[in-house]
Amino acid sequence: MVNPDDLVTINYTDSGLPSSFLAFKPLVFRDGHMYCCLLGPNSKEGIFGFGETLASAIYCWDLEFKKRLIKNPTRDPTAQFIANKIRMYKKLQVF
Repeated sequence: MVNPDDLVTINYTDSGLPSSFLAFKPLVFRDGHMYCCLLGPNSKEGIFGFGETLASAIYCWDLEFKKRLIKNPTRDPTAQFIANKIRMYKKLQVF
């Protein structure tokens, strides 16, 4: 569980953010000197990225996001959540 004091506020209007990050808005927090991004229940089951800077953590998370979509195992609830949300966005023509 993440301490609320460790949460990082993100400016989602920043045009430099990856579309995956904007669409899924992972939890962003500090863990010691590292920045962390997490989508899912925990770092093992979810999509997790970290780095010494916020930008490097977001970049790492985006890479893990893309790897997870490529693998897309049918028994992976996080990958299925992503695939379903992307299908929904495509129907609404917003992704």
